[in-house]
Amino acid sequence: MHFKSCPDCKQLTAIENPTCPYCGYSFERTAANSPQGAGTKAGSDTKSEIRNPLIAAFCAFLFAGWGHWYNGRTAEGIYIIAANTAVVIISVLLLLFFRGSAMTTTAILVVTGIVLLVIWVYSIASAYNTARGINRGGTPYTGKSLLFWMPATLYFLVVGLIAITIASTFVPALPGAGMVPSLARAGALIPIQLIGL
Repeated sequence: MHFKSCPDCKQLTAIENPTCPYCGYSFERTAANSPQGAGTKAGSDTKSEIRNPLIAAFCAFLFAGWGHWYNGRTAEGIYIIAANTAVVIISVLLLLFFRGSAMTTTAILVVTGIVLLVIWVYSIASAYNTARGINRGGTPYTGKSLLFWMPATLYFLVVGLIAITIASTFVPALPGAGMVPSLARAGALIPIQLIGL
C-alpha cells in the first residue's frame, strides 16, 4: 500500500484517498489548481472561510457538542451531549449504589472526571478539525444547526437566575427578595406535613 503526506496536517494517508481523513484537505482540488499537482493549498488565491475553526473550538470549550452545532453537525453534537449525560447518570447511580466508602466515592469521581475530560477535549478537537475540513471543501457544510442557540439561551437563563438570586439576597428592596428564605421554609414544611404534624 502506498501513502502520501497531507501538505496541511502532515499526516500519512492512502494514496487513493481524495481527501485527508484527518483534516479534510482536498487533494483533488490541489491537483486541479496547481500545474505541478502538489505543494499549494486548495483555493489559496481565493480562500473563503465558511466556518471559523477557533469559534468552533471555543463553542465546544464552553459546552461540549456546541462546536458541532456551529459546524452544522446536529447529530454529532447530540451524540457528545448524550455521552456526557450517560457518564453523569451512570456515575450518580454508582455513587448511590456504593454509598459510605470514601475510597470508592473518590475513585468513581476521579474516573468520571477523566472520562468527561476526554469527551470534552475530543469535542473541542473534533469541532476545530471539522471547521477546517469545511473550509477546505473536504467536508460538506449544510448550514448552522437549528440547536445552535440552545446552549447560549441556557447560559443566559442560568446566569440571570443566579444574579437575581444573589441580588435579592443582598438587596431586600428588590422584587422576590424573600423568595430564597420562603422556599427554604416551604422545603422544611413538606416533611412535617407528610408525617402529619
